Amino acid sequence: INEAEAICYSELDTDDYTGICLSFGAGMVNACVMSAGEAVIKFSTTRSGDWLDRMTAASTAQPDSVVQVEKENGVFRIGEGVADNPILSAVSSYYVRLIDYTVKHLVHQLKYGKEVPKFAAPIPIILSGGTSRPVNFREEFERQIFLVKDQLPFRIKEVRLARDLLRSVARGALI
Repeated sequence: INEAEAICYSELDTDDYTGICLSFGAGMVNACVMSAGEAVIKFSTTRSGDWLDRMTAASTAQPDSVVQVEKENGVFRIGEGVADNPILSAVSSYYVRLIDYTVKHLVHQLKYGKEVPKFAAPIPIILSGGTSRPVNFREEFERQIFLVKDQLPFRIKEVRLARDLLRSVARGALI
């Protein structure tokens, strides 16, 4: 089962199993568009947490492992409190790029996909996965998706984080 589809089963129970779920993992971002419990579009992009670490490491001349420890040591906030730390500054910048890349691919899939459903009511977008843990991740995703909302074939009800960012895939797979 696609990770994002599993998140749909875990997180869209109060939305008639209708919405978009994105799983930001280490290697990829998996996406699923679900309508009334049926997964109608599934796709993945190749950038996520490992890409972010690798790009930050290259731009700061640090090993990937140092970047990962710095990013995960304490509470990392995208865009805040990073001026004094060149590694976190670069991580923050690559987070913004990762979200931009993901939003652009989502818009493309929804504009040119063959089986894009029509939604009568606004739908939620759910974010999950370890790469979505930083403070301000949801806010940055929301900011970027609302910049392109006119290009989407539906209205957005809300952008929210999964109830359990690290276990929603397992919960959905069990459901």
